[in-house]
Amino acid sequence: MTETMAVPVTRERELAPLMAMQDNYEKMVITMESALDSDIGGIKLVNALDFLLDAET
Repeated sequence: MTETMAVPVTRERELAPLMAMQDNYEKMVITMESALDSDIGGIKLVNALDFLLDAET
């Protein structure tokens, strides 16, 4: 979980480990901001409130 994905350094820090994993499990980053992109390279970006309120996420 991260507060924001707007800063390039933060985005790289959060996405790099997930992109390096070679499996078929769903990957997501939970953030406090409303994501402009809902998917980056197959990794879902999900707002924290949406994640907590949506039982299917």
